[in-house]
Amino acid sequence: MHFVRSLLTGKTTLEMANVINRGYIENISDGIIVEVPVFVDSFGLHPQKIGRLPDGIAAKCEALGREYALAVEAAVSADKNLALQAMLMDPIAAHCDYPERLLDDLLAAYRGKIPEAWDGQIGQ
Repeated sequence: MHFVRSLLTGKTTLEMANVINRGYIENISDGIIVEVPVFVDSFGLHPQKIGRLPDGIAAKCEALGREYALAVEAAVSADKNLALQAMLMDPIAAHCDYPERLLDDLLAAYRGKIPEAWDGQIGQ
């Protein structure tokens, strides 16, 4: 609500938003989605540079960002191998005894909700 109000009225507000990192967090790769403070006005969102995160937190954010980016690439390209790689980056799924079967079961369960491009990948 505040975003829209600021965009329409020009009255500046400070919000937290997910944006593509472009140096806002120094020790996370550019291109990874990060949550930072943003000023919002009639000209749009103005993300604020926050510097460095503690190394352990930055490492976790970096890994999660790469996992999510890989999952999105897999979904868009209907690439089962990329989907499996993304799934195996998740600490819970990585301990699954049969990750390929889990992925097949997930794809089959959501068959009606995913693009037809995935049809040839299900059950292979």
